Amino acid sequence: MHLFTNNNTRKIEIKRSSQGMILNQKRYILELLLRAGMKGAKGISIPMITGNHLSKHDGQPLQDAHLYRSIIGGLQYATVSRPDI
Repeated sequence: MHLFTNNNTRKIEIKRSSQGMILNQKRYILELLLRAGMKGAKGISIPMITGNHLSKHDGQPLQDAHLYRSIIGGLQYATVSRPDI
């Protein structure tokens, strides 16, 4: 097993098998879910409720904007490197 890392974050795990090499980002995605406080979240077939109107006045202000930006950056990396997710 080999890990490609960047800033102490394991992003892509490579495992060798009899059929070749397997690239895996499971560990990186799990770490991202932990940072976001969503480890127990369940997946859904559509990313957002359709017809829902969002407002900048709804919800609470972020306590840690750096954490939010870090998580969004991680999601962007994951979707760019794995367009099937």
